[in-house]
Amino acid sequence: MSTTIGKLWTCCIDPETTKFCQKWSKDATHLYSQFETHKQLKEKYDLLSPHNLLHTRLQSEVDYLWQWPKCYVKAAQPVVGETVADMHYDFDAAWRAMRLRHARKCMGWIKAQQVKCLEMLSRSVQVDMQKQNLKDRLLVRFATACITNDRKKNRIFRHAKESVESFTDEHMPQV
Repeated sequence: MSTTIGKLWTCCIDPETTKFCQKWSKDATHLYSQFETHKQLKEKYDLLSPHNLLHTRLQSEVDYLWQWPKCYVKAAQPVVGETVADMHYDFDAAWRAMRLRHARKCMGWIKAQQVKCLEMLSRSVQVDMQKQNLKDRLLVRFATACITNDRKKNRIFRHAKESVESFTDEHMPQV
């Protein structure tokens, strides 16, 4: 947790609400970290795409060899649904081609999900969204702690707004 956030919360709020808000700060830090990680992953995937390359984990799946007896590999015939370009059936090439098709399909799915994930995280780290998140949490805190004094609630909301803005100023440049 940043020192700015700590100072804002401890200045004039009860200890339990301070802990509650510090938990928000910890969660927000984790969220910003996830955003940065997934932004980097998308950039990495975007660099792979133009060259039709796969993520290293998927490429290792393509290169994986299954244990077959050599005598079977030499005698193997295509299974239903497989097509052979010429009369010679290359068992190892067929295996690799199938794994490559599956890996490319997986890579496409991963990239599509990565875009959606980054869009969701991008919305989540926005200042207004974080202000609303903390406000919602505080409303739950007020209800569970029976805090009914409007003056106290407004003071806490002001601190919450300042904290989110300070937190965002501190963390957004990194993101």
